[in-house]
Amino acid sequence: MPTLKHKFDINETVYVIRCRSKEVREPCPDCTTVSLDRNKFSCRGCASRGYIPHWVPDVWMIDGPYTIGQITIVKSRPREHYKALDEVRYMMHETGVVSGTNYNELDLVRGEERARKECARRQKIDDEKKALQESSST
Repeated sequence: MPTLKHKFDINETVYVIRCRSKEVREPCPDCTTVSLDRNKFSCRGCASRGYIPHWVPDVWMIDGPYTIGQITIVKSRPREHYKALDEVRYMMHETGVVSGTNYNELDLVRGEERARKECARRQKIDDEKKALQESSST
């Protein structure tokens, strides 16, 4: 039977990389709020808000340091059209083991300097995506 692998160990100190998101409101393209004799019919696209909210990545940042308290490895089986994926999740002593937050292995980094570099890398990717979207919309 293959050995289950994880990148970090119990009681190891790590930093969490996370992205703060912001709400962007786009005008509803098919807003059809109509008022007839005090009866109001809502737009199905925006629930009569007049806009459609979208959450987009805003700023990458680091949290921590945290100490790993629990490791969970979820094994999946391959299915038609999907390959098997193993997901490794960690819980931290500081945020609660058993009932705290689960952190994905891809969002954990050893050392504050490495975490800052990873944040800068992810921010650069998001900024480039935004620039491409803005240039294609003009």
